[in-house]
Amino acid sequence: MLDCDFEASLLRIAYLMTIVKTRYSCFLLPIDGMLKPCTSDPIIPKRIGGPPGDEQNVTHFLRWRKNCGLRLFFRQILTVRPTLGALPQRWFSPVTMDVFTRPDPPAMKVTLIPVTPFQQNCSIVVCETTGRAVVVDPGGEVERIISAVEQLDVTVDKVLLTHGHLDHCGGAKALADHYGVEIHGPHTEDAFWIDQLPAQSKRFGFGDGQAFTPDRWLQEGDSVQFGDETMEVYHCPGHTPGHVIFFSRANRLALVGDVLFAGSIGRTDFPRGDHSDLVRSVRDKLWPLGDDVTFVPGHGPTSTFGHERRTNPFVADRMNA
Repeated sequence: MLDCDFEASLLRIAYLMTIVKTRYSCFLLPIDGMLKPCTSDPIIPKRIGGPPGDEQNVTHFLRWRKNCGLRLFFRQILTVRPTLGALPQRWFSPVTMDVFTRPDPPAMKVTLIPVTPFQQNCSIVVCETTGRAVVVDPGGEVERIISAVEQLDVTVDKVLLTHGHLDHCGGAKALADHYGVEIHGPHTEDAFWIDQLPAQSKRFGFGDGQAFTPDRWLQEGDSVQFGDETMEVYHCPGHTPGHVIFFSRANRLALVGDVLFAGSIGRTDFPRGDHSDLVRSVRDKLWPLGDDVTFVPGHGPTSTFGHERRTNPFVADRMNA
């Protein structure tokens, strides 16, 4: 039944449970609470698309997440190999979601593509004025990302990375090579994670992951530009030591990787993770950006900093009182 060593199997199961944690408040609820999404209502109006031309509102998206197969998971876990590549595809149906747009004047648009069995939110961020774009955290399924770029009819300027974990940067080199663009980020403290990509890819069943050296390591206070848009860079260690986030001050939008989720925060039990650093990053780096900021997390639905300051069981203001 097992096609890998026992330790690797446990790691895979633990990582899958991480994804459950980011979408459901299961660490603070009884087991039957795991079927409830961490927020029952959309934070802000959004639209998603399944097949081209099929649009639904975010309530349907959350309902899809809610019914995405937890019962199937427990029913079938004993009948499938615990290899990510062997998991039934219907558990991870592709969903592309336009999560942010400012129609007047046209400014920036973000399309989410959940990639890999970990359903990591790869983001295509577009300057609507110029049609230039960046791809943030292409963790895998590069062909799907390329297809989405073609559908959007935009030009990719560069690849941006929030941190060095496999599900966020596993497809970075392949995508950058395809478009002939540079890779920017993360912070140099995550170099050791990127160096491990080939071994991690084999261990988690991701195929041939390629290690690389980013064309530009990012530091606190840096900025990245594409088209007429500029995003500020903040170093937010904790989940990993070299984690960075990207913030568009003009559009009140942040791409935060695995620092913060809707109703949760990132894991800190990986090598060189630090819970105190993570909480400090959220409170000292993210909260001062403003309660009105919408953020795109590395997994699960979007939210706002204000909503998380009021309700997040790990970093809400009341937790610091």
